Amino acid sequence: MSSSSVQNPSSPYSLLPNFAGENYNFWKVKMKTLLLSEGLWNIVKKGFTEPAEENEFSGPEKVKLEADRMTNAKALSKIQNGVIATISPRIMRSSTAKQDGRF
Repeated sequence: MSSSSVQNPSSPYSLLPNFAGENYNFWKVKMKTLLLSEGLWNIVKKGFTEPAEENEFSGPEKVKLEADRMTNAKALSKIQNGVIATISPRIMRSSTAKQDGRF
């Protein structure tokens, strides 16, 4: 099995390292570099916490919250798509890109 999967070359997506249960450290370095190159690493490193109450947010705070949600979703999507189907159950309950023990 190949260590990378190629998505549609005409799409804006980069080559996505594919983790199949072996060589985790190699996959981790490649995935971190990919996330860095797409501006998604900070959300993985620092994490994202959904606010308990957002009704009192001002306009700029709401805009930032939506941007953070989108960044988190993009990073989480990359991570989820970077593992094979048999690995997916281990991470499928994650709602944020940063979880304890990952990266």
